[in-house]
Amino acid sequence: MSCEHLEIKDVRRADGSPDYRICKNCHEKWFPNPCVRCGCCCLMQVCPVGQQIFKVGKNQRCPGLHFDGDVAQCDLVRLWEEWKIPADDAKKVMGIGSGCCISARLFAGGERFYFAELPPDKKIHYVRQMRKEYGI
Repeated sequence: MSCEHLEIKDVRRADGSPDYRICKNCHEKWFPNPCVRCGCCCLMQVCPVGQQIFKVGKNQRCPGLHFDGDVAQCDLVRLWEEWKIPADDAKKVMGIGSGCCISARLFAGGERFYFAELPPDKKIHYVRQMRKEYGI
């Protein structure tokens, strides 16, 4: 039986803005802003599964990360499908479907922005710049 997430706890940043939500019953964590598959999280750090499978450190480039245009692709998801690991289990381990978790702050024109709260086109724009810098 799956949890219906009826008892939710909102976790906020020091400035009071929303960070993530957590279910008090099953302890599942998710974020209020949807994922747009820009790949920023994977560019910033290799996930624990990627570190184990690819034998790389968390601050190295993930060899499983690729892009189809502006959409991030993960080789691990494909591998999990080949290994017949249930999609729901794979997604939970990888954090897929939990929303945008990037807590990075950006500063522009003297204003502070949280990456996760940016509109999708802005996220994609910034990730394009990062990819250009990294040669991806």
